Amino acid sequence: RPTERGKFVHAALAAFWREVRDQRTLLVLDEPRLEETIARAVVAGRAAVDDTLWDALPPVVAAVESGHVERLMRQWIDTVERHRPPFAVADAERRVALTLAGHALDLRIDRLDDLGDGRTAVIDYKTGRSVAPERWFGARPQAPQLGLYAMALGGAAHVAALVYAQLKPGQVKAVGLVDAAATWPELPAPADLRRVGVADWADAQQQLASSIGALAQAAHD
Repeated sequence: RPTERGKFVHAALAAFWREVRDQRTLLVLDEPRLEETIARAVVAGRAAVDDTLWDALPPVVAAVESGHVERLMRQWIDTVERHRPPFAVADAERRVALTLAGHALDLRIDRLDDLGDGRTAVIDYKTGRSVAPERWFGARPQAPQLGLYAMALGGAAHVAALVYAQLKPGQVKAVGLVDAAATWPELPAPADLRRVGVADWADAQQQLASSIGALAQAAHD
C-alpha cells in the first residue's frame, strides 16, 4: 500500500543518514561500502512496515519491494545529495508543536539539515508528486506542510531552504525554494518567483505564514 511504502522509504532514509550523518562522509564511501550502508538502511526501514502486512506478502513481492526502495534511495543519493552544497543531517523525525487559530498541532518534520553556517534546510520526503513552489502562494495555496514546519521552528532556526524530496520512480528530484541561489543551486530562489508576487525570502516566509493562518482561521470558523 502507498502509505506503508511511504513509511518504508522514510524510515530507510532516516536510518541511512543516522549512520552516514553528512555529505562529506557520503562522498568518501566507496561503492561496496555505499551499497552495504544502503542495504542496512533498507533492512532498518522494513521494520517500520506493519508486520502483518509485510508477512502477508509473497516472498518474491517482498523482495521486489525492498529492491524498489533501495533503487529509490540510490537514485536520490546519486542525483541530489552528492551534488548539493555541503550539509550535515542534524535531525530526523523532529516533533514540533504549533498553535493555529486555537488548534494545537503536533507536527513531525522528516529531516533538518545543518548547512554549516547556522542556517537550516527543512526536507519533507514525498513518495508521490510534489507541488512546485509557484503553487505554494496565492489565494488558494497548495502543499502547506513546509510552511507549517518553518512557522513551528521559528526564526531561531534560520530556515534557508524548504524542500520536498520527491521519491517517485523515474521522477526523483528535489522540489522547493531557497533563500538564495547559492544555498542549493538546482532550486529556485525568490527572485525566480517574482511573477507570482514573491519579493524576497522574508516575503516568501511571511506570505506562507499568512496564507496558512488564513486557512486555519477559515477551518476554525
